[in-house]
Amino acid sequence: VATVSDLDLKKPIAVHASDSIQALALMMRDQNVRSVPVVDESGRLAGVVGLKDIARHYMDSVGFADLSKAPIELDILLKTLDARVMSNAKQLTVLTGRVFIAAMQRGTMLNRLRPGDVVVVGDQNEVQLELIRSGCSAVIVTDNAILTNEVIAAAAEKEVLLLSSPLPAFATVQLMTMSEPVSSIMTATCPTVGMYAPIADVRAKIVESDYRSVVVVDSDRRLIGFIT
Repeated sequence: VATVSDLDLKKPIAVHASDSIQALALMMRDQNVRSVPVVDESGRLAGVVGLKDIARHYMDSVGFADLSKAPIELDILLKTLDARVMSNAKQLTVLTGRVFIAAMQRGTMLNRLRPGDVVVVGDQNEVQLELIRSGCSAVIVTDNAILTNEVIAAAAEKEVLLLSSPLPAFATVQLMTMSEPVSSIMTATCPTVGMYAPIADVRAKIVESDYRSVVVVDSDRRLIGFIT
C-alpha cells in the first residue's frame, strides 16, 4: 500500500503564530500558495491559515477603530509600518485603545479623545502638541513628517508613545489592522497524518478539509510536510 513516505515531500513553508498577518500575506503572495501551516515557538504545529482567513480579517477590519479586542505588539507594528520610535518613556510594548485619524476640527477631536486612545496625525505641529497633552497613549505621525524637539520633549514628559510612520495616514491605519498576529485568524484544528498513513486516507482527509490540505507531522507534532 502506498503511504506518505512514498511521496517526494519538499520542506514545507510555514508561518509562526506570532508573525503579523501582513508578513503572512506577503509570504503567500511571494510563494504563490493559498494556505500554509502555522507553527508555535517550539516549531510544533499550531494550526493552518489560508487566503480566505486574510480576506475575512480584511473585511472585518473595515471601520476598524478599537484595539482593545485585539491589542497590537509594538515590535510587530514597527516592523509592519517600517516606523521609528521617537519617544517611549512608559516603555509600552502593546498598543490598545481606540484609533483615530486626526482629520476633524481640533475642538471635535479633543472632545472625543479619551485617555489611552491612539491617534494618527500628519505634520500639524500644534495639533501634535495638543494631542500629546490631552492624555492619549500614542501619537503616530505620518509621512515621515519632521518632528520638532518641542513635540518629542512633550511626549517624553507626558509619557506618550510617539512614532514616526513613513506612510500616509490611510496606509498607516490599514497596515495597523494587518499587524495583528496570525494566531488571531488561523484555524487551530487541522487534519494531520504521519509518514506511514496510506495515500487513500490522505485523499479522504484532503477532501474533507476546508483548506483542501493535510499536514504531515511526526509523533511530537513537528512539521514534516504539507500536502494539498
